[in-house]
Amino acid sequence: MLIQLTADDPIPGLLALLSGESYEPERTDIIAALAKHKDDRVVKELEKIARTSDSAFMRREAIGGLAKIGNRAALLALAALLNLKFSKELKAEWGWKGPPDFSIYLPKTIVARLKHITGQTFGQDRQQWENWITENVKN
Repeated sequence: MLIQLTADDPIPGLLALLSGESYEPERTDIIAALAKHKDDRVVKELEKIARTSDSAFMRREAIGGLAKIGNRAALLALAALLNLKFSKELKAEWGWKGPPDFSIYLPKTIVARLKHITGQTFGQDRQQWENWITENVKN
């Protein structure tokens, strides 16, 4: 990723690469590079992917990226995803031998990430997560 080595602000270049790449394993590498930056532009893009991608793999990778960022904005974005109704029928070309029910799998993944980062156990209660994150996580 030459962009990261040469640009004063690599985020616009990485976001452009992500936007222009359709091969999901490559997109995963770009998401991993973006997740190294605790930046609102990255949080916004990863939350968008987690909410709207037709690919369960890309949604899972975006959720993982938000967890890796781990700041207040990223954790609040994860908590907000708990109110989303994930389709059982997302595209699953990568990452699973047999696709699970994504309406169950993705919320459980979000909760597991939040629990791992915070040590808290609020289940899928978005409001409790948001309250705790707001009160306890500093940028």
